Amino acid sequence: IEALKDIEYHLSDIDMARDFYTLGGWPYLLSLLSDSVHYRAVAPVNETSSEFMEITAEKINAIQMYAAWVVGTAVKNTEEFHGWATEKVILVEPGKENDGNEDARSEPLSAISLLISSLKASSSAVSGGKKYFNMERQKNLYALGGLLRGNRSAQRHFIELGGPDALVKTVSESIESAVERKYASRTLLLADDIIADLVLHGIEDGLSEEDVKNWIHKFTSPGWCDLPIRMLGISNVPIREKAIQSLGTMSPYCIESSEDAWRKEASDALKKVQRELMQGGMITNGGEGEDGLNPEYRKELVDLAAGVLDGLTS
Repeated sequence: IEALKDIEYHLSDIDMARDFYTLGGWPYLLSLLSDSVHYRAVAPVNETSSEFMEITAEKINAIQMYAAWVVGTAVKNTEEFHGWATEKVILVEPGKENDGNEDARSEPLSAISLLISSLKASSSAVSGGKKYFNMERQKNLYALGGLLRGNRSAQRHFIELGGPDALVKTVSESIESAVERKYASRTLLLADDIIADLVLHGIEDGLSEEDVKNWIHKFTSPGWCDLPIRMLGISNVPIREKAIQSLGTMSPYCIESSEDAWRKEASDALKKVQRELMQGGMITNGGEGEDGLNPEYRKELVDLAAGVLDGLTS
């Protein structure tokens, strides 16, 4: 873990990241994201007590969390490194690198496929049951953000492997805690960024209109379309602002694929936010509303919500 922390620090430098890849570090880093590599390494240990296995699982989760953090820092949306996202690696069971046993070798994997596996594992886990549950999700999301933003080949690979569906399922049904809100908001922001980028640059990047439509559809499934509405119910102004922006980006595609009930639910949520903004906007002597918002910022939020509402009701 300490080694991964040191590597993450050094790979924040683009030249160091390039050298790390050139010297063959990338496959070894990705191997740390895999469950099988870790559990095969501890399998020979003659210890099967529940306490031992629990401690082992916690250590593996911690290593995977820091490995995902290093992956995100290494790529950091750098176009030169886009190919790393989909590059295939074959993981080998520890200690059997040279014995020619095909059973000790994995199918070809990539950073994207390994992170999707982590997403699926986290969506099926109970948050209280894993010590590093929340931090692991956040670092996986951080890594995916670096790999996917502006990277068409990575986005295609992510979509083909069912990544959008796996990602939205990691957002908990309950988003009441600050940690859950932060994760849900950042997840929504990643989808918003990808959709907006596809709308603006998808065609010029060589995608067909059908590809653009189909890819956006993967990020505007019912689960995705429901997320900004849920986020609007949170009494946190920055989170609400991001939710309004995302709703504006997603709504044309959510309307196409949903019933009128979704349009009404989204409209009602926006109207509620507008009312709360205006009700909290009585000016005090300090020039701010009772909720502490700057009047100009408040007006921007009300206007933003009104613009999205117009699109929903027109």
